[in-house]
Amino acid sequence: MTVAALLLVDIQNDHFPDGAMELVGMIEATEKASGLLEAFLKTGQPVARVRHLSIEDDATFFLPGTEGCEPHPSVAPEPGEPVIEKNYPNGFRDTHLEFENLAVPAVSANAAFMVGLADGCASVIAGRRGRSNSRCAGC
Repeated sequence: MTVAALLLVDIQNDHFPDGAMELVGMIEATEKASGLLEAFLKTGQPVARVRHLSIEDDATFFLPGTEGCEPHPSVAPEPGEPVIEKNYPNGFRDTHLEFENLAVPAVSANAAFMVGLADGCASVIAGRRGRSNSRCAGC
Protein backbone atom coordinates (compact mmCIF):
# COMPACT_ATOMS: atom_id res chain seq x y z
CA MET A 1 0.00 0.00 0.00
CA THR A 2 1.31 3.41 -0.93
CA VAL A 3 1.33 6.03 1.79
CA ALA A 4 2.23 9.43 0.38
CA ALA A 5 3.65 12.26 2.47
CA LEU A 6 3.81 15.94 1.66
CA LEU A 7 7.11 17.77 2.21
CA LEU A 8 6.89 21.55 2.12
CA VAL A 9 10.42 22.76 1.40
CA ASP A 10 11.68 26.25 2.32
CA ILE A 11 8.34 28.03 2.07
CA GLN A 12 9.63 30.69 4.43
CA ASN A 13 8.96 34.39 4.97
CA ASP A 14 12.26 35.58 3.47
CA HIS A 15 11.07 34.41 0.02
CA PHE A 16 8.02 36.69 0.09
CA PRO A 17 7.54 40.43 -0.58
CA ASP A 18 9.62 42.46 1.88
CA GLY A 19 11.69 39.36 2.70
CA ALA A 20 15.46 39.27 2.52
CA MET A 21 15.44 36.99 -0.58
CA GLU A 22 12.14 37.69 -2.31
CA LEU A 23 11.27 35.31 -5.14
CA VAL A 24 8.88 36.08 -7.98
CA GLY A 25 5.61 34.20 -7.86
CA MET A 26 5.78 32.99 -4.26
CA ILE A 27 2.33 34.24 -3.32
CA GLU A 28 0.70 32.36 -6.19
CA ALA A 29 2.84 29.29 -5.59
CA THR A 30 2.04 29.23 -1.90
CA GLU A 31 -1.68 29.43 -2.62
CA LYS A 32 -1.26 26.14 -4.52
CA ALA A 33 0.91 24.67 -1.76
CA SER A 34 -1.68 25.68 0.83
CA GLY A 35 -4.41 23.89 -1.12
CA LEU A 36 -2.30 20.76 -1.34
CA LEU A 37 -1.54 20.98 2.38
CA GLU A 38 -5.24 21.29 3.17
CA ALA A 39 -6.00 18.19 1.07
CA PHE A 40 -3.30 16.13 2.79
CA LEU A 41 -4.43 17.18 6.26
CA LYS A 42 -8.10 16.55 5.43
CA THR A 43 -7.35 12.97 4.36
CA GLY A 44 -4.99 12.31 7.26
CA GLN A 45 -1.91 11.89 5.07
CA PRO A 46 1.42 12.77 6.68
CA VAL A 47 2.91 16.23 6.26
CA ALA A 48 6.33 17.60 7.19
CA ARG A 49 8.01 20.92 6.61
CA VAL A 50 11.66 21.37 5.72
CA ARG A 51 13.02 24.69 6.95
CA HIS A 52 16.36 26.17 5.98
CA LEU A 53 18.41 27.92 8.66
CA SER A 54 21.50 29.72 7.32
CA ILE A 55 24.69 29.12 9.30
CA GLU A 56 27.25 30.82 7.06
CA ASP A 57 28.86 33.96 8.52
CA ASP A 58 27.97 35.99 5.42
CA ALA A 59 24.38 34.72 5.10
CA THR A 60 21.74 37.37 4.38
CA PHE A 61 18.52 35.37 4.63
CA PHE A 62 16.98 32.46 6.59
CA LEU A 63 18.90 33.73 9.60
CA PRO A 64 18.10 31.83 12.81
CA GLY A 65 15.95 33.81 15.22
CA THR A 66 14.48 36.08 12.54
CA GLU A 67 10.92 36.22 11.24
CA GLY A 68 12.35 35.56 7.76
CA CYS A 69 13.37 32.01 8.60
CA GLU A 70 9.89 31.09 9.86
CA PRO A 71 7.43 29.15 7.66
CA HIS A 72 5.02 31.37 5.76
CA PRO A 73 1.74 31.66 7.73
CA SER A 74 -0.25 29.98 4.94
CA VAL A 75 1.68 26.72 5.46
CA ALA A 76 2.82 27.12 9.08
CA PRO A 77 2.83 23.93 11.14
CA GLU A 78 0.37 23.23 13.90
CA PRO A 79 1.84 22.33 17.28
CA GLY A 80 3.33 18.85 17.12
CA GLU A 81 3.66 18.71 13.34
CA PRO A 82 7.20 17.79 12.27
CA VAL A 83 9.64 20.42 11.03
CA ILE A 84 13.01 19.30 9.67
CA GLU A 85 15.67 21.97 10.05
CA LYS A 86 18.47 21.96 7.51
CA ASN A 87 21.52 24.12 6.90
CA TYR A 88 22.32 23.05 3.33
CA PRO A 89 20.34 22.67 0.09
CA ASN A 90 20.53 18.91 0.54
CA GLY A 91 17.86 18.16 3.13
CA PHE A 92 19.54 14.85 4.00
CA ARG A 93 22.83 16.38 5.07
CA ASP A 94 23.06 16.50 8.87
CA THR A 95 19.28 16.15 9.38
CA HIS A 96 16.85 13.47 10.49
CA LEU A 97 15.30 13.28 7.02
CA GLU A 98 15.69 9.79 5.63
CA PHE A 99 13.97 8.27 2.67
CA GLU A 100 14.07 4.54 3.24
CA ASN A 101 10.45 4.91 4.30
CA LEU A 102 10.38 8.69 4.57
CA ALA A 103 11.58 8.50 8.13
CA VAL A 104 10.69 11.90 9.44
CA PRO A 105 9.84 12.13 13.11
CA ALA A 106 6.12 11.29 13.38
CA VAL A 107 5.84 10.61 9.62
CA SER A 108 6.06 7.26 7.88
CA ALA A 109 5.46 6.96 4.15
CA ASN A 110 6.85 5.21 1.11
CA ALA A 111 6.20 7.99 -1.41
CA ALA A 112 6.60 11.74 -1.22
CA PHE A 113 5.31 14.88 -2.86
CA MET A 114 7.74 17.76 -2.44
CA VAL A 115 6.61 21.34 -2.86
CA GLY A 116 9.23 24.04 -3.15
CA LEU A 117 11.47 25.62 -5.74
CA ALA A 118 11.96 23.29 -8.70
CA ASP A 119 15.46 24.64 -9.29
CA GLY A 120 16.22 24.93 -5.59
CA CYS A 121 16.27 22.78 -2.51
CA ALA A 122 13.18 20.71 -3.34
CA SER A 123 14.86 19.42 -6.50
CA VAL A 124 18.08 18.74 -4.57
CA ILE A 125 16.12 16.68 -2.04
CA ALA A 126 14.23 14.84 -4.81
CA GLY A 127 17.50 14.20 -6.64
CA ARG A 128 19.14 12.78 -3.52
CA ARG A 129 16.12 10.55 -3.12
CA GLY A 130 16.92 8.84 -6.42
CA ARG A 131 13.71 6.85 -6.46
CA SER A 132 10.84 6.90 -8.91
CA ASN A 133 8.18 7.41 -6.24
CA SER A 134 9.25 10.92 -5.25
CA ARG A 135 7.89 13.88 -7.16
CA CYS A 136 8.96 17.49 -6.95
CA ALA A 137 6.22 20.01 -7.63
CA GLY A 138 8.01 23.25 -8.36
CA CYS A 139 6.36 26.36 -7.04
